[in-house]
Amino acid sequence: MPESERRRAPSFTAKRPCRPGAVPGAFVDVEGGKLYYEECGTGSDAVILIHEGIAHSAVWDDVWPTFCERFHTIRYDRRGYGRTPASTTWYAETEDLATLLRNRKVSHAIVVGSSHGGERSIDFTLQYPALVRQLVLVGAVVGGFPYTDHFLNRGINNSQP
Repeated sequence: MPESERRRAPSFTAKRPCRPGAVPGAFVDVEGGKLYYEECGTGSDAVILIHEGIAHSAVWDDVWPTFCERFHTIRYDRRGYGRTPASTTWYAETEDLATLLRNRKVSHAIVVGSSHGGERSIDFTLQYPALVRQLVLVGAVVGGFPYTDHFLNRGINNSQP
């Protein structure tokens, strides 16, 4: 693949809080670990942004300010991504998200997942339907299908500098 077509994985850049008193980033304790999250905005509708499998929550940087102006918005780094440490024990990503929502006092959310984050969003919706008001999938990956060479090469090239 030509160098001009290779992309770098986005680097983490914390955004300024979008509302007075907002914290640009914090951690929440989950079973056997902790999750890094950012939260902004106000409103009765909470939006949770779930990143894909080869990046972290900074992939939402371009849309973050817009979401923050219109919704109570939360994005987080799944275990082993961004500022969230990798787990040393077994864990359930669906339970991590449920714990995060309970901690932030979100009774139901608009769940937005991209790629593998979409797969996680589907799993979460099936396990915790009462916590999901709406489900938005962006190029969701679903299990049960083998990866193609094109997909694997694209993932490798997008994750290396």
